[in-house]
Amino acid sequence: PYARANFWQLLTLSWMTPLVWLGYKRPIEMEDLGHLPAVDSFDANINQFQILWDKEVAAHGIEKASLGRVLFLLVRKKLLKTFLIYCLVLTCTVLGPLTNLYANDAQRMFEAVLYFAFISGAPIIPLCALIYLTSIVGPAAIVGCVTFVLFYPILIGVARYISKLRRSTIGVTDKRIRLMNEILTNIKLIKMNVWESLLIQRVKEVRQTETERLSKAALTQSLSISAMPIVPVIASIITIITAFGLGTGLKSSQAFAVVSMFNAMRFTMTTLPTGMKAVAEANIALGRIKNLLVLNEYEKCIERSGDDDTAIHITDGTFAWTKTESDKKGRRRSSVWGRPVTGNLLALNFSERILINFKQIVTKSLHDAKRLPVLFDINLAIKKNIITGICGHTGSGKSSLIAAILGEMHVCSGESHVTGTIGYVPQQPWVMNATIKDNILFGVPLDEQRYDQVLSDCSLVDDLRLLPEGDETILGDRGVNLSGGQRQRISLARALYADKDIYLLDDPLSGVDLDVGNHIFASCIQRSMAGKTVVLVSHQMQYIKQCDHILVMENGMIVEQGKDSNLLEKRGVSYLRLAAYYDMLTLFGTDIDKIERTDEVIATKKPSYLETERLSFNTGQTLRANQKRERYLITFATLLGRTFTVESRLKGHVSAASYRMYIKCAGGYFKSFIVIMMFALSIGAKVFNDYWLSEWIRSGFTVNNTLQESDNEFSNGTSTITFQQPLMYLLVYCSAAVFMIILLCFKGLTFTKATLRASTRIHNQVLEAIMQSSMTFFTSTPGGRILNRFSRDMDDVDIRLPMFTELILQNIFLIIFSLGVIISIFPWFLLALIPLVVIFIIINVIFKGSLREVKRLDNRSRSPVISHLSATIAGITTIHAFDKTENFLDRFRKLVDKNSTTFVTFHCLHRWLAVRLDFVVTTFVTITAIFVVAQPNDATRAGLALSYAFQLTGMFQYTVRNAAEAEARFTSVERLRDYVVNTENEGKRHTKLIQLPKKWPFEGQVTFHQVQMRYHPDLPLVLHDMDFHIRAGEKVGIIGRTGSGKSSIGACMYRLVEVESGKIIVDGVNISMLGLDDLRSNLCIIPQDPLLFSGTLRKNLDPFDEHSDEEVWDVLEKVNLKTKFERLTHRLYTAIKENGNNFSVGERQLLCLARTLLRRGKIVILDEATASMDSETDKLIQDTIKNEFLDSTLLIVAHRLQTVMACDRILIVHEGRAVEFDEPQKLIENSQLKLNEIIDNQETAPILNGNLAMQTIPVPNHNANHPEA
Repeated sequence: PYARANFWQLLTLSWMTPLVWLGYKRPIEMEDLGHLPAVDSFDANINQFQILWDKEVAAHGIEKASLGRVLFLLVRKKLLKTFLIYCLVLTCTVLGPLTNLYANDAQRMFEAVLYFAFISGAPIIPLCALIYLTSIVGPAAIVGCVTFVLFYPILIGVARYISKLRRSTIGVTDKRIRLMNEILTNIKLIKMNVWESLLIQRVKEVRQTETERLSKAALTQSLSISAMPIVPVIASIITIITAFGLGTGLKSSQAFAVVSMFNAMRFTMTTLPTGMKAVAEANIALGRIKNLLVLNEYEKCIERSGDDDTAIHITDGTFAWTKTESDKKGRRRSSVWGRPVTGNLLALNFSERILINFKQIVTKSLHDAKRLPVLFDINLAIKKNIITGICGHTGSGKSSLIAAILGEMHVCSGESHVTGTIGYVPQQPWVMNATIKDNILFGVPLDEQRYDQVLSDCSLVDDLRLLPEGDETILGDRGVNLSGGQRQRISLARALYADKDIYLLDDPLSGVDLDVGNHIFASCIQRSMAGKTVVLVSHQMQYIKQCDHILVMENGMIVEQGKDSNLLEKRGVSYLRLAAYYDMLTLFGTDIDKIERTDEVIATKKPSYLETERLSFNTGQTLRANQKRERYLITFATLLGRTFTVESRLKGHVSAASYRMYIKCAGGYFKSFIVIMMFALSIGAKVFNDYWLSEWIRSGFTVNNTLQESDNEFSNGTSTITFQQPLMYLLVYCSAAVFMIILLCFKGLTFTKATLRASTRIHNQVLEAIMQSSMTFFTSTPGGRILNRFSRDMDDVDIRLPMFTELILQNIFLIIFSLGVIISIFPWFLLALIPLVVIFIIINVIFKGSLREVKRLDNRSRSPVISHLSATIAGITTIHAFDKTENFLDRFRKLVDKNSTTFVTFHCLHRWLAVRLDFVVTTFVTITAIFVVAQPNDATRAGLALSYAFQLTGMFQYTVRNAAEAEARFTSVERLRDYVVNTENEGKRHTKLIQLPKKWPFEGQVTFHQVQMRYHPDLPLVLHDMDFHIRAGEKVGIIGRTGSGKSSIGACMYRLVEVESGKIIVDGVNISMLGLDDLRSNLCIIPQDPLLFSGTLRKNLDPFDEHSDEEVWDVLEKVNLKTKFERLTHRLYTAIKENGNNFSVGERQLLCLARTLLRRGKIVILDEATASMDSETDKLIQDTIKNEFLDSTLLIVAHRLQTVMACDRILIVHEGRAVEFDEPQKLIENSQLKLNEIIDNQETAPILNGNLAMQTIPVPNHNANHPEA
């Protein structure tokens, strides 16, 4: 519509009328909005911005470059047009009597531009007023105008103070959002560890600090807004008194010309604090955006065409995560991104710099020594078309070497070259909030045959067959509903399908069971990647030994390299120690024939079932629908496929319940009534002042400048004021002004406290509702959507909603009193007022529906942008490795344009309303003026009526616009309330149904009796009649194929999902009768993904401060980390970065073990806790658990057989059933049992026969300060 609009339609915004009517008839949908005007699109702005930024950097240097100047040059034409139009309007008015960077910073920038015309016009208004008043009043007008202008620097000072407060608040807000992101990322383990109350308290503490700073800024803002009605009063009285002092006197018409002029100027004075605040906050936003722009770019390793056979070549390489300051100062860029890109102005500043620099900002800004090298003297030349294995103990620098090859680290010295394209599989796999197919294709066109083969090679066929939508299943945020192994296989499939020259695989087989791992290694890595360069990091030596070349790392250096046979011949200590866990008998000269015979026996026991599986993998079929056996291996991924939710959108009016919730949170109806009365009284006091001034003028005029009082002779416009009893009138006038000031201050204080009380209580209610919701909510709701509630929606409730509400209440009472004054003077005016009010109501009713729905669309379209940014940040290394930055930017552009469409429409609707309301108000003022001229009346009263009529010219449409804006902002309250009301609570935290015995569980017996469980009522069963009994103190290994239901046993014990039938008994107590906190606090878990929160080391180990420092040091010693932390400056109070990123995965797992040791639980679950560990660290953890939990019951869920072979008994889970449960030796001896389908003939024999010999292997030293830490 905009592109097709003619001049008149553009002038009156009539091109918006069809949309307004549509919004009145039915809720507006996204499709109704059309396309974003080309001039406002993402692509239309960025190229011009790039040119301007390059010129700015070239002219002033990167440090002194002004982003504000660049933005002004970019939009100056629009700003100058706005300013000129505004000045023309001012002239007519005077002479005739605008969720932390994307969500909030961009909004601040927009608001500054929006208020540009008001701020620019601020100096023009006093100048025009001075000229006009001097012409009719004389020199006395100069004093009044100077008085008025003197308030400007006060307002500027207030704006600067608010800016300072806002700057300090933003940092606290960022901290709160980061903490919420940590919580959402690790919510499952938070629930298992019963940390909800602890983290709720932490968030509330941060929120309290934020509220205190918001309170100061809000109170200052409120007082500055409240003071505005005082300024015209002071300026008017000073002008009148000055005229009296000069002896010139004032005619009654002149006196009210003065009052009317200063009241008209008050509107600009009212908008100035808001405008100055917007500019101050935009200045902060500019600084934050510029800080992003001046960071160093992501630099890939140098690629060369290369005529030799070397794919990766590093010579004398020393690498660090970030550059030194000297490196940064020595570098200057010719462009923002070093390459031409397209995109939206503000959004690109945020997103592109995050894409390029996020590792520098967060991920790699890890610890105090972040600029120190972590890899030393790296010399390697990896040949093309071979498999190179990298091994080493936990924290040795394996992942850092992969990052160096990817170009994610800074080259301190030496040279690094990579020849060819790269496919990357990270240690912690990353998946997008998209379909499984899209995650695998990753922007590459679909080749059905190749795609099917990739699914087969990566063992994804069975997993896809079990999903209702197959590979079209949409994955949740971060793939939260998938197992670690499933995420790893999808990540591997993405790399394989991309068909790259080089594959960097960072421990991709740690999360899968043995038969799947062996299949992937043989089919995917050895066969499908044949003819490619493969770099494989792994702790599983059975794979490393089969590599063509092996690198052994220790303390950030390559200490040994060569083929397996060569390394064994050299008998290097590092490799021997690692290899011993796989092939110990060979290393120590034991009878090889015996091993081979054992291998043969085990090999003969392998049933046809596995052969059928392998055969079906090789067919390359995506789904095997014709398979006869119906299997019910349903995982959380199935739940995701069926119940992944699209963000809901409420329609129609904002619910009355949302208003009631806000009022209740503000303190209730009585306190809200008190606040409203403060507005009424303060405005009433202002009206009384004006009335008293009219009485003063009326009582004091005489004709022809005499001192006698006239006998009611009246000559409109000729009476001269000489003031009778001036002291009495002046005293009453000033007293009323002081009383008004007191009321305004008290109003500002009560209003600020009420609104901040409301926003804080709403925040806390949403926080508690989220933390107490069931896991189903988190598995079906993207984290970006939740964060949007806590960022942008809370920002609306904290700042914008109170600001608009205050302006509404203040102006509504001013309008009511103004109309009351006019009607009291001209009662016949009611006849004209009624139709005008009817017209106004009709326009408002038609308009509000459209505005409200567009605002809801704006809120809804913003969440995907935030989710996309969150996902992009999480997978930034993968995006860089696959060179998909442009693909993600393109997706970001589309999301931003979609959000910008709603944003532009929202503000165009405001302008549509303003044009029509101005027409109504102009008619209103004209009718008032006609009454003044046509109807004989007291000149002073007529002047008072006309003065109030002129005040309404801008205020009426401004108030209505703010009212509509406030209702639109109330949709944020509505969205927050939706989480409070509609989020399913997972159950009572405590219950009195059963009295727990003291120190329960006291023995550790666990019984599953006919347990059946499904993740959703309309999904198949996950566990079928699960029935087993674990004796007190027994160590039980739980194994089974991926998706067989192993982890579901732990989910049932923790009641993350309630069982459908059957019962679970722990030491004689049915756990379904317990409160969730009572149950979970008495269980311990060491998870597969180790959880550390930002804070101190001590708080992570002992969050509730239940143990002494000596006890904490004791457990650190038991996990071989005491020496490491004793060497650090802050020791137990060493800072832990977000998600524990300043420690390697292995070290984080050891810290989780230390935390479990402090709790000393009677029942301990290890949920694949050592899947990502090297064999040494695995053994350290197993030995520590064995020695420290002698009297505890252990449930060990694992993929590695060596992890569970030392257990008392092994539980084998197959298709959701407990199919075997016995001692390991008995299970192996019986060839008919399921265990023999799992045993790998290349790994199990040495484990079974060398169990005792393994005890002699040296334990690695984890106390060294590893570079990855």
